[in-house]
Amino acid sequence: MRSVLPRESLPKLAGVPHEEWSIRDHANVLYTLFPLDQFLLMQDHVAWIALRPVACDRTEIRLTTLAPRGEITPERKKHWARNHAITTATLEEDFDLNEAVQDGVDSGANQAHTFGRYEGALHSFNRQVEAKLGR
Repeated sequence: MRSVLPRESLPKLAGVPHEEWSIRDHANVLYTLFPLDQFLLMQDHVAWIALRPVACDRTEIRLTTLAPRGEITPERKKHWARNHAITTATLEEDFDLNEAVQDGVDSGANQAHTFGRYEGALHSFNRQVEAKLGR
């Protein structure tokens, strides 16, 4: 599954010929590979988010920053550490929010849930999971 997460600069591409577009300059692209690995493509590096369920209510998360080989130098060490810290902080906010949502779903208080347009890919993902489970 591929999600495009636009930056504020994306509308500026409206007057630029398509062949001059560079999506990574104006959006982050998130690839989710079945079952639980994600790769977040950013301007100059990739964040690998590995999710491993360890219980029905617990998941181990490992975040790895992947930088171009030629850019891994002592001079750039602070740059990559800062980028990793920013990505970690951003994802921790998402994880905290998702944990609260999951607590609400698990409470049984709602008989139905409505997904927004962004979550449309979940139907495809759920079909793939069901197929892998042989259902």
